[in-house]
Amino acid sequence: FSPVLWYLRWPHTEVLTASLIALSLLCYSDKRFLSAILIAALASLQNQPVALLILLPFWGHWKHHQKIRPQLLIVTGLAFLITLIPSLFYYFQYGSTNLIVTIGSASLHNINSTRIWDFFFDLNQGIIAGYPTIVAIFILLLVRLAWRKQLILMFLYLVILIGIAASAAMTINWNMGQAGISRYAVWAGMILLVSVWSEKIKNLPVYLTLFGITVIIQTFILNSFGMLNVNDGSCISHNAAARWILGSNPSLYNPEMETFQERSLGREGVLKEDVINGPLFYFRSDGKATKAIVAHNRLDTCDFFATRNAILQEKFKTLKFNQQGFAYIDLIEVDCYPQGHKDGF
Repeated sequence: FSPVLWYLRWPHTEVLTASLIALSLLCYSDKRFLSAILIAALASLQNQPVALLILLPFWGHWKHHQKIRPQLLIVTGLAFLITLIPSLFYYFQYGSTNLIVTIGSASLHNINSTRIWDFFFDLNQGIIAGYPTIVAIFILLLVRLAWRKQLILMFLYLVILIGIAASAAMTINWNMGQAGISRYAVWAGMILLVSVWSEKIKNLPVYLTLFGITVIIQTFILNSFGMLNVNDGSCISHNAAARWILGSNPSLYNPEMETFQERSLGREGVLKEDVINGPLFYFRSDGKATKAIVAHNRLDTCDFFATRNAILQEKFKTLKFNQQGFAYIDLIEVDCYPQGHKDGF
């Protein structure tokens, strides 16, 4: 019942990474901490940020034995060497430890709070789009850990997940090719899934209820995307959940602008080029434009709207532009249609 199924047909490493993450966390849950460390290191060979997962069994072994044993240091050292293999290979083969960064396809400058939030909660490609009930239960798990004053474990979960999200956010192509949800989110979501179901819930009716709800919702989600035949072009279209929010309450959905742009246009593009002659609109099924991206240098005349009214003018005054000079504007309560689009089409 995992979105990992959507990637079975891909010649990528998402399924292998997700499987190794699951094995590592199951070993951690079973108190086989050293095995968990080594398996997490193997998972990082394909996606290096997974190396952060080593923190969990390292701490678990330390806590279980109340001290740092020599075998923990030896295994952790070996795991560290394993995680370095990709970087060492690239360095000796190509003279760079990270080819993606070297060619400019990833940079620390791309990391921002919107992308980190979207990694988890973007309706189109975030973890929540493929694991909604798991995300909800995991949040409750974090609250439970805080309530029980298991703050170190809670902190480790947050460090691991936010660290992975920040690493993914480095990429230039944020709205990347995907099957259902982001290929980074699909294996990162496995951390949440296994952690949730490895948690000891003594109340059997509660456990069975949560399990039943999760199975039903996950089955519905997998089926809605076509099970194993998910559309690989889903990165250039909004999914059902995003369309519903954009059509009814668009202020609730403000993703990284690249995501909105390419999915609203139905193609990949460059934001600056796509809004140079006017806003980029999202149209509801009835033809009404409910949300748009506007450029700061296009607000002087507002000639790109067929109807201008007081509500719209007030909205222009409160827009929050990003560093590139673009802003979202919600149009659900404004009776305006773009010029050149009869009845909004």
